[in-house]
Amino acid sequence: MTRPRIAVDLHSLTGLMQGVRTYSLQLAQRLPGLDPDSDYLFYLPDVRGDEAARLAVKNVSLRRIPGSRLARLLSFGTRLARDRADLLHGQYLSPPFLPCPAVLTLHDVLHESHPRFYPARMRLLMRRLYPLAARRAALVLTCSQYCRREIIERYGVPEHRVAAIPLAAGGEFRPARNETDRAEASAVAAKYGLRGRYVLFVGRLEPRKNIPALVRAFQALGPHGGGELTLAAAGMADPLFATRDARELVRGDRRVSLLGRVAPEDLPHLYRGAELFAFPSHAEGFGLPPLEAMASGVPVVCSDTTALPEVVGDAGLLVSPNDEAGLARAMQRILTDGELRASLIARGLAQSGRFSWDATARATCAAYHRVLGDV
Repeated sequence: MTRPRIAVDLHSLTGLMQGVRTYSLQLAQRLPGLDPDSDYLFYLPDVRGDEAARLAVKNVSLRRIPGSRLARLLSFGTRLARDRADLLHGQYLSPPFLPCPAVLTLHDVLHESHPRFYPARMRLLMRRLYPLAARRAALVLTCSQYCRREIIERYGVPEHRVAAIPLAAGGEFRPARNETDRAEASAVAAKYGLRGRYVLFVGRLEPRKNIPALVRAFQALGPHGGGELTLAAAGMADPLFATRDARELVRGDRRVSLLGRVAPEDLPHLYRGAELFAFPSHAEGFGLPPLEAMASGVPVVCSDTTALPEVVGDAGLLVSPNDEAGLARAMQRILTDGELRASLIARGLAQSGRFSWDATARATCAAYHRVLGDV
């Protein structure tokens, strides 16, 4: 029997830290081992780096693709035909020429439901290209039931061709176990200029993330909650979205610290050392940061909209992203009510334990073979 040749587009394995990159890397690390009777073709911009070397296991072949999105898409079909691929797993877009069936991951279609948060030109391109890619795909994967409903309703893709496979927090996100862990968390926080207690936000600095509301809610905290606290925002300003310099958001308040890009190895320690995690985003296709915070033993306040209630469940305090006073009250409660804090931590650990990257990879592998079986 011929071994299936499964091509996976890993163009997102670049230096930009975001959920799409995490998803790609976690799958690439697991799929070949879960599926030893298939051959995997990993297409990525850099095939010589340390990360690529770690992916080059027995049933994996690495292939270099152009970094440019247009060049990648225009040449991908020819590459797939040359490499005799039986299936392509892409993200968001598929090549105009496809010599094999495609599984397509659409992490969200928030530009449709929340268009005000996307530049007009980008929104126009997404609205033209995403539906075409989704309708051409043999199977569309997404990461929440919210997104699954949106794709079915907005793009007219039949229900049986859209599957929701949730994401997960990596094993590096865990609570502090002892004084050594706590000391290391403090040392990493100090590396980013943080001393003492802090409220943490993690994510790109873009309008959809609602950072100005978080800053104002933090500044409104009462003396028992906010006297010794810093608000720390870990993430880079996204030039595609940002309309002004993120530094303007702090308005000279020394208690608010924009950390910029945080090294991946430092992020678990920053979570671990936080007093609470606040995530007032207007819209998310999934919401990895709240899940990572819960797995780290940190109480969570986040928005009550889009996919976030699926991720957080009853393990966090959910607030409307338009309710700044409610956000401030929720943070104050966690900071001043020890019983509530302990309950949220326990519930968060239980909730985060319901998600795993192994389960995500197994479901994705099953999706591949479902499509291959239909060919």
